[in-house]
Amino acid sequence: MMDENGDVSTSKLYNLGIQLATVPVITAVGKLRIKNITKKKAEQAKLKSDREIAIKLEAVEAFGKFSKQQGDSQLSAKDAKSILKYLLPILAPGEKISDYNTSPKANARLNKIAQDGDDKASW
Repeated sequence: MMDENGDVSTSKLYNLGIQLATVPVITAVGKLRIKNITKKKAEQAKLKSDREIAIKLEAVEAFGKFSKQQGDSQLSAKDAKSILKYLLPILAPGEKISDYNTSPKANARLNKIAQDGDDKASW
């Protein structure tokens, strides 16, 4: 009954072959559906926050590698993208991470972020 939204439409109750559906049954199904929807939303929010934490940790680790490097060396594409994955939604929400697939493009964008004078990021 819950899978086919049978509590919403009486014609679906008939099509499902239910002979007796009282108001308490329909109310119980509606409450169960609301409970399941709320549970799914909570799980999705937790997954989203877990992903955000993982992105931040990757960015911190990549920046640690960058700060340990000597001279004017470039980051690997993976490290540069992990930093951009964290910074782009904050500094440039309209840009996509897929625009910076290669190491030179990603490093150029990071250098541009570092050179911007609007105090949004400090290296």
